[in-house]
Amino acid sequence: MTALLGQVVAINGRIADLRDDVRTRVVGASEAGAGILAAEQLLLTVGRKLSALTDAPLLYDAPIGDQSALTTWWEHLTVPERRDVITALIRRLRILPGKRGRRFDPTRVKITYRK
Repeated sequence: MTALLGQVVAINGRIADLRDDVRTRVVGASEAGAGILAAEQLLLTVGRKLSALTDAPLLYDAPIGDQSALTTWWEHLTVPERRDVITALIRRLRILPGKRGRRFDPTRVKITYRK
């Protein structure tokens, strides 16, 4: 799964680079459009493989590698969709004991990711 997520990051990076190249006029819009279309098709293929491994079909839609887009994507998910994404990525979540009366302490959260 880690390799597939790496591919998603690389593909999203390639798409972002092509869009930047159009803005800076390194390539024309039609050339970049063809590259973006090919990258998006590859993203769908990788997404299907990732979905088959994780049972979280919407995970491949995540714009991994683009923090702003990822935040927006996450905010638009429903609670069940968020649960599916978390279940697909995390094998174990432990919250260690805290100090009495203290508010949430993120250093107590230990996450074991799926591989």
